[in-house]
Amino acid sequence: MRQLGDAVQQDDTAIISVGYGFADPHINRILLRSLAVNPALNVLVVDPYAVLDSSVMTEVLASDDAIGRQVNDGGREMRETAVAALAQAPDARIAVLTGDAGQFTEFAELMPDPSLGQGVTSPRTISDLIESLEYIGRGSTSRNSDRSDLDA
Repeated sequence: MRQLGDAVQQDDTAIISVGYGFADPHINRILLRSLAVNPALNVLVVDPYAVLDSSVMTEVLASDDAIGRQVNDGGREMRETAVAALAQAPDARIAVLTGDAGQFTEFAELMPDPSLGQGVTSPRTISDLIESLEYIGRGSTSRNSDRSDLDA
């Protein structure tokens, strides 16, 4: 716990949470306190099912006007989960990736291959990850299929 608390106090820190449902009050307290005092902390929560019921998710994915908007815009009913509460938070440092893109197998494909940089992640790899996340957020299914520079 102490290591987590120390890590989230560092400048330019990001927490990527995959599979954590925010049910542990000790961890939640550390994360929420850190968000309150560290303006450089960013949080990405990946969960395919914790925000919207499947029927509402289908409606959102079919709507072009939902891209780039809050998931609860338009009076959509949200699930009563901690992740759904985070998705509704008015803090731009908190992002929730949900729906099909929030499935572990989909998200894992977006992560850079650690063996490519021999332990060092290049800025290009990070920008590719960000572009891929934005691409999925726009509802596209193919990722970087025409990028020949990724094969090197």
